[in-house]
Amino acid sequence: SVASLTTNARIIGGEQAPDHAWGWMLSLQYRGNHLCGATLIAAGFAFTAAHCLSTNIQTLQNFTIVAGTNYLNDTGAQVQRRSLISTFIYPQYNYSAFSND
Repeated sequence: SVASLTTNARIIGGEQAPDHAWGWMLSLQYRGNHLCGATLIAAGFAFTAAHCLSTNIQTLQNFTIVAGTNYLNDTGAQVQRRSLISTFIYPQYNYSAFSND
């Protein structure tokens, strides 16, 4: 949207997701800190916005994907952390305009 919105809205009538209910939801982390959300789309493949990786791509070893939890600091046995092996940024992504993100 080109309109600027100021919102403090929350989900009304929603409910907290049960622990471990949405296994395809991931946390893309940089140096152990949450950077962006991501989605598991196939075994070994996650999808996120291009802007989440485009400025730090030279430091791939500092990225991890975290799955299996609703909590960013969870260290339980069900939590999986994986390193990134490679990335692909959509060739039409425009960093300055954030188009095709």
